[in-house]
Amino acid sequence: MPRINKAGTRTVPSADGTPSPVTLPGQAPAAEDEEDFWLPIEQVNWDGTPARPDPDERPRRLWSFPTGRVPAGAPPRLPKPPRRPASGLAGLVLLALLASFFAWVSVEPLWLAFGHGDLGTATVIDCTGEGINQRCRGEFVSADGKFSAVDIRLAGVPAEDKLESWQLTARMIDADSSTAYVGTGTAPLHLRWVLGLALVILCGVGIVWATGAVRLPDRSARRGAVLIGLAGPLAITAGFLAATF
Repeated sequence: MPRINKAGTRTVPSADGTPSPVTLPGQAPAAEDEEDFWLPIEQVNWDGTPARPDPDERPRRLWSFPTGRVPAGAPPRLPKPPRRPASGLAGLVLLALLASFFAWVSVEPLWLAFGHGDLGTATVIDCTGEGINQRCRGEFVSADGKFSAVDIRLAGVPAEDKLESWQLTARMIDADSSTAYVGTGTAPLHLRWVLGLALVILCGVGIVWATGAVRLPDRSARRGAVLIGLAGPLAITAGFLAATF
């Protein structure tokens, strides 16, 4: 079997059994007084040449990234402990209430944006505050005269049109609704319900985190808990949509 000395020169047995050095291409002749040694079988190829080191055993460069493999003998990563029932329940109740509020303020703009409702005229009675703190009250009469509503909230009244007795085009779901949305286009309505629905979904993500659903050790139980946490706020929204239609 070929051997390799310290200088990297391969030796092969001669006819009388003594090793005879063989110089590989590109190598300098080995000195005669150098001692030979046997490489471990794991580091030698079938033809006697040194094997290349395993990529995982090479020295890591500064720009190299971890492979994600767990080193042999390393302790297994322990799962995070579940959350306390009291804190999980408190987070669940709080986020469920927030999701209900966002769903409630989003369903009417959604129906109106998709054409469900009546177009009519809103009359401004009183406006207080400025900007996002502006609050306007007024009356609404549908264009076909089917219904009218008094002392309702007027949403989206421009700052220059909040004078008393000013008449504006608005939309309203029905006579039982408490809000009329001022404006002729549907772009503001789409913006209202999209933002509201995004906040509802965000509340669902918060419920999953607050209850510790992702910390359950069993995979099927963890998947079911996550789906329930995300579907709960959406189910509340669907209920408000059905009640408002």
